[in-house]
Amino acid sequence: MKYIIIVLSFLILNCGEEAPPFRPDLSYLGSVKKGKLPYFRSENMDPDWDKDKNPEELKRFLSIDLTDSGGNSVSEKNLEGKFTIVSFFYTTCRGICPLITSHLKGLSPELERSSDFQMLSISIDPQTDSVSKIAKYKKDQSISNSNWIFVTGDKDKIYELARRSFNADTRLTSIEGAFDFVHSENIYLLDRDLYVRGIFQGKTKNSIPIILKNLEVLREESRKD
Repeated sequence: MKYIIIVLSFLILNCGEEAPPFRPDLSYLGSVKKGKLPYFRSENMDPDWDKDKNPEELKRFLSIDLTDSGGNSVSEKNLEGKFTIVSFFYTTCRGICPLITSHLKGLSPELERSSDFQMLSISIDPQTDSVSKIAKYKKDQSISNSNWIFVTGDKDKIYELARRSFNADTRLTSIEGAFDFVHSENIYLLDRDLYVRGIFQGKTKNSIPIILKNLEVLREESRKD
């Protein structure tokens, strides 16, 4: 069976020239223990290598309906049976979003040569980011590979996905009403059963080789299943 990996990166909704401060506790680099990557639990995204202990508590990609830059429907069913890194962005961001996108381009060679690798970037400003706008953003970023999918959808459902599956936001209480959704620079790796298995810092290029190594760990794990 062929598998696919999808990279999802959650970025700051109100990303301007200067980004709001990041919470360093939201960052966790993938770690291998006894040849396996962890699962994650709770709002703190605590790593846990025991899948069988209360599996319903593990962080997993929720059911959701999205639309890609070509107007096609995308849901969790498009991720099942695949490895996944899922990401969030928005088209008007001029600060950290383009930076993280440029770092994710470091995965392009793997994207080109591997049938089991795919990346998914989700807009967290869907009220602004229409299908045509995300299509233009992808073109402007010189991204032509069909396995890097940019999507938009319902705001409430996207926020629920980001919060429940990835604990991907925090609120700036010091600036009341300024930001409804703020996300750290993290990007997330899912396995073919849609469980979160790695969290990586998108602001640094050093995360790219770590992602590739963790992908190989998941590939080996899938061969043993």
